[in-house]
Amino acid sequence: MVFKMLLGLAQYFFAYLFLLSICEKMFKKGMRLLTLLSVAVLFLCSHSNAEVSTNNTQSTANLLEPDASRWSGTFGTGYWQGSKQPGPPGSDPNMIPSGSGFIWGGNANIINTTIVISDATTQEGVQVTGYSYKWKVKNANANIFTNQPGIDNFIITIDVYDAQGDIYATYQYDYSHSHNWTEHSGSETFEDSFLPPLYFSKIVVSAQGSDSENWQGWYGPEFKVQDSSLTLTLDTNPCYNNPLYAQECPDYANSSSSSSTSIKTPTEAFTEVKDDIGLKMKSNTTK
Repeated sequence: MVFKMLLGLAQYFFAYLFLLSICEKMFKKGMRLLTLLSVAVLFLCSHSNAEVSTNNTQSTANLLEPDASRWSGTFGTGYWQGSKQPGPPGSDPNMIPSGSGFIWGGNANIINTTIVISDATTQEGVQVTGYSYKWKVKNANANIFTNQPGIDNFIITIDVYDAQGDIYATYQYDYSHSHNWTEHSGSETFEDSFLPPLYFSKIVVSAQGSDSENWQGWYGPEFKVQDSSLTLTLDTNPCYNNPLYAQECPDYANSSSSSSTSIKTPTEAFTEVKDDIGLKMKSNTTK
């Protein structure tokens, strides 16, 4: 009788040990699965956060040269005076003696100034998205307005150059119509995104006008550079810290090829960890 009781106790004891062993294995498997899920959640959250771009638009200071004497081109110095009699030779533009701007005569000369992008901003982690402008222009035949038969031509051209010296984009603003002093303003957005300041080299601002009737004097368009402006528009560049942020990132191709063997998608990472745990479970089961 006692022997049977001892045998029963032994059976219960071994059954307890067996169940304890199973519970321990299940606990370890559960902990591994919990770890797997935690890693996957953290990976997905970090991946999601990496795709959130913070809008931090800002503008540089005015980059347009306000002193007309520092512009380039063929021009003299003086005001609008002159004869209303037509005929050659045409007159080159005059810089207003104070250096505030220019007034054109019969010659359609081009004057220009160059903005060096590296001098405009030294910020890292930003992209150049475009620019804003303001031109102070008058096209009124030296206050005679429409008394002469033709309308004087006046065009401002913006050439944006990349770091290789090629023209990236060109914009033109045509003010060949009669009007008194007016501030013409607006903005432009570049076609491409994620371009850092180093992508560009310079911006050339050119102005060309003429007195269509070629009067012997300066009765053409007037451009007051002192009251005009050009500012670059900057924004946070997500490609700066993550070249794989988007395929449009300048270094996307290089970063993608160099990291293709080391960077895994969330699905690939999840599958890899899952397979590893599965192998360990199988190994523990067969022991």
